Amino acid sequence: MLIDDFIDVRLVDIAVPDALGVNDQHWPFTATVQATGAIDPDLAFPGNSQFFTALFGVIAQGLGIETLATGRAVLTEIGTEKDMTFVIGHARTLADHAKKKQWCLYPATSAGIPVYMDDLSATDRCVKCGLCLPHCPTFTLTGNEADSPRGRISLMQWLEASPEISQGFLNHIDRCLQCGACEAMCPSKVPFGALMDTARTRLAPQHRQGFSNRLLAGIGSRVLASPRALRLAGPVLGGYRRLGLPALLGKLPGTVGRLNRLLSRKTGAGHRLARPAGNLPRLHLFPGCTGHALDRQTLYDAQQLLRARGYDAVISRETACCGALQQHIGQADRAAALARHNHTALGDDEVPVISIASGCAAHLQGYDAVDTLDASAPFSSRVSEIMAFLAEQDAATVRFDPCEEPVGVYVPCTQRNALRQSQALFDVLRWIPGLETRHINPQGGCCGAAGSYMVTQPAFSDALGDAVVERIIDSAVRTLVTTNIGCSIQLQARLRARGIEVEVIHPVTLLLRQLRSQ
Repeated sequence: MLIDDFIDVRLVDIAVPDALGVNDQHWPFTATVQATGAIDPDLAFPGNSQFFTALFGVIAQGLGIETLATGRAVLTEIGTEKDMTFVIGHARTLADHAKKKQWCLYPATSAGIPVYMDDLSATDRCVKCGLCLPHCPTFTLTGNEADSPRGRISLMQWLEASPEISQGFLNHIDRCLQCGACEAMCPSKVPFGALMDTARTRLAPQHRQGFSNRLLAGIGSRVLASPRALRLAGPVLGGYRRLGLPALLGKLPGTVGRLNRLLSRKTGAGHRLARPAGNLPRLHLFPGCTGHALDRQTLYDAQQLLRARGYDAVISRETACCGALQQHIGQADRAAALARHNHTALGDDEVPVISIASGCAAHLQGYDAVDTLDASAPFSSRVSEIMAFLAEQDAATVRFDPCEEPVGVYVPCTQRNALRQSQALFDVLRWIPGLETRHINPQGGCCGAAGSYMVTQPAFSDALGDAVVERIIDSAVRTLVTTNIGCSIQLQARLRARGIEVEVIHPVTLLLRQLRSQ
């Protein structure tokens, strides 16, 4: 008889050396459930051997648990689970009178934060196959199962039953980039991104946020949600840079210094174009929360390029942040409010919405999931990332001058894993005669930007960014293009930290430079 006939095995990474305690015991076991000591890094479980012998029997044998007379039960390596400590949960049908009963072991915690979760049943789609592990940037860095998609799924499953969690638990959730690499390749189609959003939303009221998280949450609720504030942010930041304050304050430690180092990014001012004469097809050009403040050059270059393609590209003035930042830091209500606001600002019509940032485009295409969105037609069908939109156009309508220098191409996670439109970027760049593109991340990987992650998780963010910088150095390019503003800010900052002169621009800027005068 197979082990699955006796028990459902739930894999949970304890991760931190908390004492193991039993917080729930539905079935009145004959043996007293006691576990003393701590979880050791070598995966040793110092526990009561009588407890294992009495309750697990053949289960222990099937899982590779060695019961010793000394009272130590060592969890041996099972497949790829070498970095996990196993807690066996939800034992069913161990005996006739236990068929409708469940028991579960929980780790005692130092934080003592209560958790109340909504439905996370989609975590049960995960079959723990481990195919996602080599694709996960944080697992690659730490080798810790709890920093992998499979480990985080197990932590989410734990939340459904556990009354409290530890700070170590929160750290593993916070370290997730939500890059989407695991979801893109998952054979079981586990909706990992949505599950992580749900988990973070439920954890947010109980999460003791650090200064950087509180600062970003405040900016998200007060500045990014206001179209007027976003429009004013451009001139304000321009003056801030002209005074040399980012370079000066960037020398400070902590969050303030890091934000200023990121704000030191070089960007052109761009210029607004007058409405074209004639009756051209209209487009909404979505600036997001960074277009006016941090990426005006790209915004206006995109407008000019689309005009050259025969479109009346109108920059939306009443839209706010797309809501991705809020969604991914556990502010689901605010993200939904921004979705409703932007939908109203963009109108309930069939005018296409073009985003200059792949991250915004990916989130905008998810607006249909907001159940209070009043729309007569699916909103997502109107939304396109600008390179994907251009790729659908006739390349023969405009001409470009040749480009003799090679150009590096960094494909953001949102372009690759969420939109799944990486090829569109290369297809459009081929419009430029003679252009040699050097793919910086053909095997995937994340630069560590990930929205607010580059501020809230500096060590992980820098490590991931520096790995990409090494590949940029190896490519020997002087210009790098990428379709997401977060990646652009991150890579410019990491290149600048290394003293490397590489221009980082949006592909539309390169295309406009090479656009032949008609």
